[in-house]
Amino acid sequence: MAVDLPSLYLLDARMGWTLSSSEGVIPLGDSTLGLARPDTAPATGRCVLGPLDGRVANCVWDEIALEFAALPPGGKLAVRTFATDGSDRPFTPPLETADGGENGGPGGDGGDHLWTPPFEFAAGQGGEPAGPQQPERRRFLVQSPPGRYLWLRLDLSGSGAAAPALAAIRVTFPREGLSRQLPRVFTSADNPVAQFLDRFLAIFGSIWADIDREVADLPGRYLPTVGADEATLRWLAGLIALRTAFARGAAQRLLEAAPALYPARGTPAALQVWLAAALSAISGVAPERLMGFPLLIEGFRERRWLLLDVVPRGGLDTGVLWGAGLAPRLVLGDGGRLGEIALGRGGDATVDALGWLASRLRVMVPACWLADDEALRRFEAALAAELPAHVSAEVNRLEPGLCLGLQSTVGVDTVIGDFPPALLGVSAGPRAGSILNYDTLLAPERAAGEA
Repeated sequence: MAVDLPSLYLLDARMGWTLSSSEGVIPLGDSTLGLARPDTAPATGRCVLGPLDGRVANCVWDEIALEFAALPPGGKLAVRTFATDGSDRPFTPPLETADGGENGGPGGDGGDHLWTPPFEFAAGQGGEPAGPQQPERRRFLVQSPPGRYLWLRLDLSGSGAAAPALAAIRVTFPREGLSRQLPRVFTSADNPVAQFLDRFLAIFGSIWADIDREVADLPGRYLPTVGADEATLRWLAGLIALRTAFARGAAQRLLEAAPALYPARGTPAALQVWLAAALSAISGVAPERLMGFPLLIEGFRERRWLLLDVVPRGGLDTGVLWGAGLAPRLVLGDGGRLGEIALGRGGDATVDALGWLASRLRVMVPACWLADDEALRRFEAALAAELPAHVSAEVNRLEPGLCLGLQSTVGVDTVIGDFPPALLGVSAGPRAGSILNYDTLLAPERAAGEA
């Protein structure tokens, strides 16, 4: 599920505080925003941050999150907001003067009529608890009416011994609240309670937003950049039904492949993604070095039946004449022997040529990546875990070599490499039945480094 998170303004020492005007509040040397003279009694100061551009008219600003570098006892911060669509040049609301008037304008309320009622923060008044290395955080919803441009007014005060200081401010927009799910009559601008309803539902929407952020952060939290342990990765893989017991390290590879695997699960393409991740985990070969392996060959692609009026692509010599001997049926009194005839073959015998090799699969893997029987067993376990129930499959380990007519399809079953050693007397495995002058070469042993 794609999580559509809102846009964000980050105000801090690195990104800039966007100070519009200030009285006694300055950026401090420790990359925080605080009082210029916190040691005076009483210590007070105020500033205006902005304008922040929402980029659309009537932007509904969502939430402001404050990250305190310090919020000592006796310190207090009051935050007000002001939003407007403005004109060609955004209008900056005036600051309160010492005599209660406005800078450059009439009125006796210090310009407070332009601002929302203050949100006040002091030590011990809720918020997210701070750990030893974690700053204290406070959040609140923007109460201003919709507007393209937003200003923040900060009023700081301290006891004279210490004063609050801000490390960062995060402003999110626009508000994609739960109210958008309601009929338009509840959210129309003509409805006098529309803004209240929007803010009320936004309280619950912020809870869902936190959950959305957790979901969006899961890949970065558990995938290899963070270095999660194997037990955690297997637990996470289990949540999305990924079987990872066949190899240590498989959980990490499969979690990385899951976004490409699940949309097409049950198809050859998804099976190839799964097996590539499994092979990488079992063999230790990086996924980008697998060179397209393991390669899947579906059974129907290997049919080479001779058909009337159809010449095979490779000529008549490459075709196979279909006959009952390829897929024999059990007929009483016909001399069938146990182990040669498959029981349960039913239906119309005239379509056996089409059903033969259907729902079958061969998986081609270079033998050097599945060098022993234990590696092969684990790879087959990975194949069985994701193979559709109606499909039968076998794993073919490819030794270096090329044999015309038997092992000669470039990119499929041919591997360029050194001659493997001949193993006399071996009756099983990829090198079983070494035949002199056929797939075995007698030659003196080469010196080290000799080509």
